[in-house]
Amino acid sequence: MALILASMFSSVSNYDILDFTCEDGTLHATLRSRTEFGVCPHCGMPSSVHYGFTKKEVRCLPSGTGSVSLTILQHRYLCANEDCRHTTFTETCEASRRYGRRTDACDRMISGHVLGMSSLSASRLLNGMGVPVCANTCTACLHRTLGGREPDRSTVRVVGIDDFAVLKGQRYYTAIVDQDTHEVLEFVPSRDAEEVAGRLLLYPCLRYVTRDRGKCYIAAVRELNRLIARQNKERGGSRPFVEDIADKFHIMENLSSAVFPDLAKEYEAYLQREAEQRTASWRPGGDDSWVLDAVYGYADSLADKRELGRQAEWKRVMKMYTRQGKSVLEIATATGMKSRKVKEYMESDYESLMGEAQRYIFRNAVAISREIRWAGTLEAGKLAARLPGGKEHARLLEQLGEYLQKRFDKMVKKETARCKSSGYVREQQRLLWRALFRSDFEARSQVLGDFLQKEHVQTARYLCQTFRDMLAGENRYGLYRWIDTACVLGGEGIRSFAEGVRKDYAAIKRAIDCEYNNGLLEGTVCKIKAVKRVMYGRASFKLLEIKCTKGGRGGNKSTEF
Repeated sequence: MALILASMFSSVSNYDILDFTCEDGTLHATLRSRTEFGVCPHCGMPSSVHYGFTKKEVRCLPSGTGSVSLTILQHRYLCANEDCRHTTFTETCEASRRYGRRTDACDRMISGHVLGMSSLSASRLLNGMGVPVCANTCTACLHRTLGGREPDRSTVRVVGIDDFAVLKGQRYYTAIVDQDTHEVLEFVPSRDAEEVAGRLLLYPCLRYVTRDRGKCYIAAVRELNRLIARQNKERGGSRPFVEDIADKFHIMENLSSAVFPDLAKEYEAYLQREAEQRTASWRPGGDDSWVLDAVYGYADSLADKRELGRQAEWKRVMKMYTRQGKSVLEIATATGMKSRKVKEYMESDYESLMGEAQRYIFRNAVAISREIRWAGTLEAGKLAARLPGGKEHARLLEQLGEYLQKRFDKMVKKETARCKSSGYVREQQRLLWRALFRSDFEARSQVLGDFLQKEHVQTARYLCQTFRDMLAGENRYGLYRWIDTACVLGGEGIRSFAEGVRKDYAAIKRAIDCEYNNGLLEGTVCKIKAVKRVMYGRASFKLLEIKCTKGGRGGNKSTEF
């Protein structure tokens, strides 16, 4: 019994077990303290004068059979200090807080579950395990065990900062992440430059800050250096200034936003013009393979229901006989036909199963297709004059021309709709983007190839690819040289981007030379948003900070139990 309690209550050796019962899956034990003296928590004076007992109910870690509750009888002592305001006091329990209703190990287990899920889900799970707690108790336990801890700022050299929305478009927080250990250090309940700079000032060894190209964080780094300068002047220190590093992804995103939208609109209009010109120049002649397929399709449409059935049976029998090499008996068994009927199909040809009109179109399909391609017209009169037996079947050829004209109009309409569809336009614009920024891209579309030959498109493509290769370290094209070239040759959008690069030159130059970037923050923000959604968006700032910085999500591993 003592061993069972020792696994759930670490201080059981200091107590006598008075009672131990198990009812409805709940273990209950009554313990009495063995201590002979206690220390007053108010004045620190030891005392050995007993003054009765205080009863305390606590919950322990659950056992294999269910929940465990303890009734602890703790000694009360008379305080030996006459000047103390308290006459009596109760001894402390090592395994739980002074007024706690659960052991510390049980609180750590609750906190560990709440870190990985919402408080409602953790409450349901813990109740099933034998720890009856509500959602509010789970949250309060997490605040009590992990809240109020400050991050270790003494050795942090490089941090990354990025914002995430608490209420989109209205309220934003700032996440600070250690770039060396990938730990989320803390949150700032704002993205204002003054508040972010004031928090970064608390890091004494900070040398670099990675950021996106948002104006608030550019101003925050400047404000931080101003505060460092004032601090050095007041205290006579020599703390170095903090250098910021721009993020390569956001730099390329800014370049893309400056160049691509205008070219995308121009390319969309170019696609529409090319589609209209191409469909307007279409004619039945040329190398249109659809003509022969359409003629055979018209021949099939001339057969009645009985003829279509016999033709389908003939095709099935001949396929099994010629391709699969089956005998007459095997074909009859597989198809359910009589052997005599199978033999008749094998001895006959396909044209014998057709009517007169279908047979004429079927026999002359290749000639009709050839004449249409040569003449470049669907007029029945010209076809009748050039085909054998055409005058006797003039009405049939006229109907064929009407059928082909409908197929042709349908093809033109379908192609026009395809070229105007949003999916086709987006796919072509995606290829245009790759052509602008990828030096190894090869245009396989004639339309895209012709568009890329335009002078201003070639210039934009050269500047974009040069800047991308420069950021990736694949060429040594000077940054100032690129800025001057872009200001002279580029369009309005790329000139505006070049001026922005000139203003943020130092941070972008460090982005090229340093290994640090803000990509780590993008993943961290996604994790923070996932935690926020688990709590249905109702997490307070403190609770969200605890969940994201203290519990195994890139934070301190402090929830072992």
